Amino acid sequence: MLKKYITFAFILFGLLPCVQAEEVERRSDAWITDFFQKGIMSAFAEYNLKLSPPQNPSPNYYKRMSYSVEYSRFTNTYSLRFVYEYRDDWNVLTDNGNHPPAQEQPYQTGSKIQPWTNSNGLGTYSEVYQRSIPNWMIFQSLDSLLIMQGKLGNPLPPLTGLFHSDELKAMKKLQKTNKAAMLSCFEFDQAGNLVEFSKSYLDEFKEENLKLKKPVEDFSIVIRNKADDVVFVKPILHGSDIQIIEGVLLKYGDKRAKIYNFELNAILHKFIPQIFANPQEIIEKYITDLQEESDTEFMRFQTSAIK
Repeated sequence: MLKKYITFAFILFGLLPCVQAEEVERRSDAWITDFFQKGIMSAFAEYNLKLSPPQNPSPNYYKRMSYSVEYSRFTNTYSLRFVYEYRDDWNVLTDNGNHPPAQEQPYQTGSKIQPWTNSNGLGTYSEVYQRSIPNWMIFQSLDSLLIMQGKLGNPLPPLTGLFHSDELKAMKKLQKTNKAAMLSCFEFDQAGNLVEFSKSYLDEFKEENLKLKKPVEDFSIVIRNKADDVVFVKPILHGSDIQIIEGVLLKYGDKRAKIYNFELNAILHKFIPQIFANPQEIIEKYITDLQEESDTEFMRFQTSAIK
């Protein structure tokens, strides 16, 4: 059931602007429209997953798990490369020769394994996986989505499309009892109806929160247009644990834009799932948390249980 409502929101997300109290402060990010009207040529990302080192590692200890992904509009192909590298002193790996190095389990089916080898007292192991998928459709609608973004400034979803009537009723009840923690990311009108995301909530999305909340490091995401211009992309996360959406930051020269758009997040999640979360899962968790706060079993979960 949730997927139905997320899909509904996706369809409308990039098309309908919401009226905000601070609308006069908004400006159209025309450079976004200019950039994407030239057409996307490619998108590329590379990143490492965070790996915790052992206590008191040896000077030769090294372990890295890295990904690179690339989309090319010329070939309509999505390419993935995964590399896992591990090296350490052979004596550490073998407990001074008492047993062979611990067996490594492959991370990807069909990857190329270079088993443990000892070269002058240094043990090395690696796994490399590559695949290419033709007719990749992830970025098919990205041009038009971001062109509309540039024209409208920062369109937000019709929020009622995300919630059932009983969930909206629960929000009103929580408002009256001053249980505002779950509702801090929204604005309500005088009748208690959900209107939009809170500006104060959106202002709290910070780049530095990435360091605490994402299992990745040393990453770069770029989109290149057919004029060979490059825009840099990264998620921006809220400081609190109450999430309803992740933000996306675009950088082009000295120009920057923060975007809050479920459809954009869904596209980027499919391209690089370790960096951008699935917006459907974020919303599902929010509604589950809301149910716990309201002490009510929502209709969507009752329907799911029957199915």
